[in-house]
Amino acid sequence: MFPRFIRFKLLLYKNNTFAFSRLRQFAESFSPSLTIKEIISSEKLKVNERDKILLDFWNAKGFIGVWVSLCTTADQVRQKIQNRKELKQLDLKLNRLNLIPEEIGDFKELEMVFLGHNQIKILPEGMGKLKKLKKLHLWKNELTSLPKGIENLEKLEELLLGNNKLKSLSIEIIKLKNLKKLSLDGNQLISIPIEIKNLVNLEELSLEGNELETIPSEIGNLANLKKLLLGCNKIKFIPEEIRKLERLEKFSLRENKLQEIPMGIGKLKNLRLLELSYNQLTSIPEGLPIEIAKYGNLQTLDLSGNLLKALPESIGHLKNLEVFLLTNNRLEDLPVEIGKLWNLQTLDLSGNLLKVLPESIGDLKNLRRFELAENRLRTLPKEIVNLKNLSIFSIIGNPLNNLFFLKE
Repeated sequence: MFPRFIRFKLLLYKNNTFAFSRLRQFAESFSPSLTIKEIISSEKLKVNERDKILLDFWNAKGFIGVWVSLCTTADQVRQKIQNRKELKQLDLKLNRLNLIPEEIGDFKELEMVFLGHNQIKILPEGMGKLKKLKKLHLWKNELTSLPKGIENLEKLEELLLGNNKLKSLSIEIIKLKNLKKLSLDGNQLISIPIEIKNLVNLEELSLEGNELETIPSEIGNLANLKKLLLGCNKIKFIPEEIRKLERLEKFSLRENKLQEIPMGIGKLKNLRLLELSYNQLTSIPEGLPIEIAKYGNLQTLDLSGNLLKALPESIGHLKNLEVFLLTNNRLEDLPVEIGKLWNLQTLDLSGNLLKVLPESIGDLKNLRRFELAENRLRTLPKEIVNLKNLSIFSIIGNPLNNLFFLKE
């Protein structure tokens, strides 16, 4: 199959006549009647032919890397070549590449390189010569390590390494002090080195889908962090130093092995979304909602899939909460204070052991989605009719014997 990056965008040289003559040769090998546009869309090339073509293009002299979309005419191409600038962006994602030529290091003006969704097992050391590089996307490849010299990418701000085969967070990455976004989802990491504290400019850190059991206390040094995703690991404990992440807005710990919620979470002044679903939590500390409420920013709280039997009365302090997910717990009743969550728009209580609801549930006047499926409710409070804004109301799988609220 012809390389997909050529299928979408045509790679040219200083001598555009050479580029078009090469494409015409490819076209004629299939059919003299095929146009350049058609050959670019062809899937008849074998893999080894495709790789050879790619390397021929890459190694040709005078390469300047002008990208031209398929809808561009030959005259427009020539005009772009005449006004050419040195290559700043290289997009080779969604191919089947298993190697990147060493010559990539010659394109020193590159600021963005996208190599995601290929079959790359090793990167050339020449990658470390791209001193102006700001974004490097390497997600969904087969990398087990990063090349020497990667630490020389002093301007790198975004590094995406999700869905590879990395077993450790290399010291080279830790030296990239200007990183703002680092993704290592879906690898085989078992630990995070304490040197992570050096990434002081980091704003987004994603480590979901690894084998992590602990988080170093040094993570509290990442004062600029806004998004921290640690879901789908084996984490049992979160250090109290987490309280230092005062700029954190999104914190996900879903699908881990937490047995308690650290009180330090209550110090996260800007926290808007907290995911604690599918852990082993048996209770919510009474003081935690009070601490969180001091800042009033939490909008989404997901506690689904835990072992909660009750909610603390202090839950009523979370007056700015808009989404509250409690599905698949062991709740037998709700505190009256639940009715103080006046801004709540979504409340999911499905898959619990509820037999009754408090009358104060009718005070949730902004509620739009109310899930009560698979509980033990035999009746509902008459105040349920006050929920005038409901658009989704699920009560399937309950032994209800009266649907009075449906009557006019």
